[in-house]
Amino acid sequence: MQFSFAKEIVGVFLLGLLFTACSTPQLVVEDVSLPTDLKINQLQVLGTHNSYAQPVDTAVLNYIDPIFEKMMGQYFANQPETIKAKYKEYHPNEVKMSEGLAYNHPDFEAQLNAGMRSLEIDVYHDPTGNRFNRPAAYEVLKQMGKTDLLPFDSTGLDKPGFKVLHMADIDFRTHYTTFEKALLALKDWSNAHPQHSPIFIMIEAKDSGIPVFRVRLKYCLLQSRLSVNWMKRFYLCWEGRK
Repeated sequence: MQFSFAKEIVGVFLLGLLFTACSTPQLVVEDVSLPTDLKINQLQVLGTHNSYAQPVDTAVLNYIDPIFEKMMGQYFANQPETIKAKYKEYHPNEVKMSEGLAYNHPDFEAQLNAGMRSLEIDVYHDPTGNRFNRPAAYEVLKQMGKTDLLPFDSTGLDKPGFKVLHMADIDFRTHYTTFEKALLALKDWSNAHPQHSPIFIMIEAKDSGIPVFRVRLKYCLLQSRLSVNWMKRFYLCWEGRK
């Protein structure tokens, strides 16, 4: 499990190099008439990754950077020198987690109007509801006295269903909290532009997270709210997560 978590962390760093803001001014929406003999695998399109995402609060990024640096250090410390050398060859410049997550996308309508024809959506299964409506990063920062955090939309997160976000407890701000909302946004745009070229939708089914925050840690933080020595209790809980 630790290996899979580490691979996901590395993946986030690599993807961060590819993320760009989709801030192009709105263009005239296309009215496409494609040749009838054109095969779908002959199309080339521009697209975005984590297409639903809104920016991560800088306070969250500043908080997680040292945590991820420690996790990555522990991961590579256990790798053979050949693996380390190969990684360094392909990634000569170090990238912090905060840099990897420093991207921003407008909503689907703006992206599609700008000519994007490939969108990617991360989906989490939430059969009971209430699994993603209290992100641990915000809980921790609020306990530390941080009050000016970026708004977090929790609409629909209390109900069972598929939820849309990048990394639970860390990168959770999204234009569409549920998969249903994301699909409805796509449907509305498509219905309003019946002559548009094909849109490629990639769905990544998320089945695990990165263990930055453990359930025990979240519980300890909540329980320590009324304690005079809550910072000491937080430290003990943090140490106890190892």
